[in-house]
Amino acid sequence: MTAKHHYQVKVLVSGSQFYGLCLGDTCWSGDGSKKAKPGYVWVEEAITGSVVQVPEAMLVDIPLDTDFNYDRKTGRYLGDNEFEKFLDGRQADAEKIDKEAGAGIKVGRLFYTPVGDGSSCYVVTKVGKRNSTIEWRPFGGADRWVDRTFGYGGSVPNKMIEPYL
Repeated sequence: MTAKHHYQVKVLVSGSQFYGLCLGDTCWSGDGSKKAKPGYVWVEEAITGSVVQVPEAMLVDIPLDTDFNYDRKTGRYLGDNEFEKFLDGRQADAEKIDKEAGAGIKVGRLFYTPVGDGSSCYVVTKVGKRNSTIEWRPFGGADRWVDRTFGYGGSVPNKMIEPYL
C-alpha cells in the first residue's frame, strides 16, 4: 500500500498511540516541501497539528465515516468512526477545562473564529501581561479550518483574543 491510499490513521510510537492524518511522502510547509525517508510517510497529529515522520508499515487505517450527525445541543457534527470519536472526546475534555477556567484570558480557555463555512479553534496555553500564547485545535469542524490571523498559534497580543473570549 502506498501513502496516497491512507487518510485517517492511528500509529503506535514509542509505546503510545496517536491519531492523525496521513500527508503522504511529501510534507509542504512555509519553506517548501520535504520528502520523507524511503518507507516513511508524514502524519499530522490529530490534535496539535504537529507533523511527524513515521514508518508507513506502522500505520493503521481507520475507515472513513460516511455520516456526520449534527448534535443540536453542542452545535457539533459528531462522527461515528474511531478517529471522529477520538476528536469528539478531546473537544469535550477541552470544553470542560474552558468552562472551569472561568471568564477572561486564562490558561485552558478556548475560542473560535469564523473561517470559510465553519470555524477555527484555539486554546490559551500561557498568559502574560500583554501577550498570551495560543495553540490551534481541530475542534471547529471536520474541515480543520485555520484562521489566517492566528495560524497554528503562537504569541499574540491579549487585545486580539479578548473579543473572542
